This record gives sequence, structure tokens and C-alpha cells, in this order.
Amino acid sequence: MDMTCACGAPRANGTKCRECYNAYMKDYMARTRKNDPRKAKAQYLRRTYNITIDQYDQMLADQNGQCAICGTNEPEWFDVDHDHACCDKKGSCGACVRGLLCNDCNTAIARLKDSPTRARAAASYLERTGR
Repeated sequence: MDMTCACGAPRANGTKCRECYNAYMKDYMARTRKNDPRKAKAQYLRRTYNITIDQYDQMLADQNGQCAICGTNEPEWFDVDHDHACCDKKGSCGACVRGLLCNDCNTAIARLKDSPTRARAAASYLERTGR
């Protein structure tokens, strides 16, 4: 029995075509994030960093609700910092998670390629130039 996708494309088994499936999932994820943002965050943390929302909450409590570098407490959600050299895949195995950072600090150390030598050189430069 031939069926069609929501866009009208013929589908032999009634499944959605790639474009309709992607649109459906984008809408589904937006609704999930809106209706239950903590659940969406928990799923993201598990999928991407292999940690639970409880582990995230404990790390945040251990850091007094602040970025581990600059001490800001402004973001609603902090970025999970992990050692990129540890895991081959995108994300983390969970064992290499280092802490929680604000987006500015996370971006800064990524741009410095997670190198303490580069970070010290950058700090030295800023101090030399009066910044």
C-alpha cells in the first residue's frame, strides 16, 4: 500500500521523508525544551557528557554556583568543561569532565587549545600591556 509523507512525497512504508522527519524532530525538541527544560538538559548531559543532572548539580554546588574560572554566577546553565584529548568522539566519556564554566571562559580556554602554557602567555601579555 503506497502512502505519502506529510509534504506529499510518496512513501512506501508511511514513514516521513528526511526533511519532514527533521522538521518534526526540531519542533518536538523545541516543545520538550519549553515544557520541561530540566528533562531536556538531563538528556543532553547524558548524551553529550555521560553525566547525570544530579552530577551536574553536585559540581555546581561544589563550585558554589559559580564559574570555576571567573566566579560569575549569571548563566542559567553553565558549560561542561572536559578534556578534549581524552575522548575520540564529540562529547565526553564522563571521566574527563573538569568542571562547569560560563560560556566566555569555556570559549577562551578552547581558543587557547586547553593549553596552560598558552593561558599563562596570554595572562602575561595582558599584564605587560596594562590590561
